[in-house]
Formats: sequence, C-alpha cells, structure tokens
Amino acid sequence: MDRPRSIMRALLVPTILLVGLVAVGCGGSEEETIIKNYFRAARMGDNTTMGNIATVSFDAQTQGVVQDFTVANVQEERRTLRIKELIAASEEAQATQDTFSDEMKAYQDENIEAIDRVLRAERGEGTVARRDVAVQEAWRKWRDDMSEHTRKVSDARTALGDERRVAEASVMNAQNPVDITAFDVELVTKTVTLDASVRQPDEQAVQRPMVVTMERAELKGGERDINGRWIITSIQ
Repeated sequence: MDRPRSIMRALLVPTILLVGLVAVGCGGSEEETIIKNYFRAARMGDNTTMGNIATVSFDAQTQGVVQDFTVANVQEERRTLRIKELIAASEEAQATQDTFSDEMKAYQDENIEAIDRVLRAERGEGTVARRDVAVQEAWRKWRDDMSEHTRKVSDARTALGDERRVAEASVMNAQNPVDITAFDVELVTKTVTLDASVRQPDEQAVQRPMVVTMERAELKGGERDINGRWIITSIQ
C-alpha cells in the first residue's frame, strides 16, 4: 500500500521543481519581460515579434547581440496629450500654406509675363532685364517662403504620424480594430536604463549602458476606455 504513495511523491517533486522554475523564468517587472522578449526576437531575427512590440529595430549584424541585461533604473511615467496638439498644429500649418499659396498665385497672375521672362533668363535663355530685377527678387522670395511652408507642413505631418503610429501599435487588435480618432488619446512614456551584456559584431563581449523608451496609449471618451500595451519606441 505504501508503494503508490512513494511513486506519487517521486512524481510530485519534479513537478514542484518545474513549477518553481517557470515562476522564476516568468519573474521580473513588466518592462523587463517586454525588453527580454524584444532582444530575444532580435537575436533570432524574428521581425514579426519585434514589429508587434516595437516601432524600432535592432540589427544584430550592425548593433550586436544583447545576451543579457539588468534593469538599473525605471523613470517615473510621463503623460502627454500630444496627438490633439499635433493634429491642431498640422491643420494650422496646412491652412497657413493654403493661404500663402493663394497669395502667391495672385502675385503670379499679376506678373505672369515678367515672371516668365525671369524664368527663361534663369534657365540661361538670356539675361534678366533691368525692369524685371524687382520681380526676380520678389519671385525668389515667394519661392523660398513656399519651400519653408512646405517644410513646416511636412514636419507637422511627420510628428503627427509618429505619434499616431505609436498609439495605433499600442492598441492594435486585428479582430477588433480601433479608430483612435474617436478618442482622447493620452500617451504614457517611461524610460528604462539597462546594464547590458552585448556581443558586438566583431564577437567582442562588452558591458554597455542602454536606455529604452517605452510608450503606451490610453484611449478615453469613446464607448469604452482602452488601455494599450507597452511599445518600445527608442533604444539608445
């Protein structure tokens, strides 16, 4: 009658040890687990996994392989409502450019013949007549100012696109897509400082400090609030 109990005890010990090992393996903070998964995917060249948890890549062939790390510091979370601000800034930049474009078109229509002579001269088809010098200088300024307006619109759209990309990645759900424009979007940011053991492309092993920036979106104001997952957005 004692033999079955002995067998059960023998089987139970490895099971308890296995559970203990799993618990240890799953230990650590949330940010530590995400970063470990990221660098594991980077070592394996698993771009799909990296793409699900980060908006930045880490190329082992040029940046090395992170073999292990310890978390040295986790900064306090910072919260911003930048998406609404960036939408407003993008719309304002576009509206300003549209107004300027109308003014530029009006000047062009009023001076079309002189501008045509100036452009031909600038292409090497003669020289700018004295009577067209003022138009040449004015038209050059119009063009320079338009280039500046175009740059501002592009920069505003890029900034907005970067923020939206992070928010959309944080709440991505293939089965239930989320339209972030229907919410008030708050981005939560924190930075994690690591002491990393890195095998460099030349196979030399070094200890390297690294700073990982993580962000997640919190969506409010819709039918339901949505708390997104952490996304790695920068590694320095």
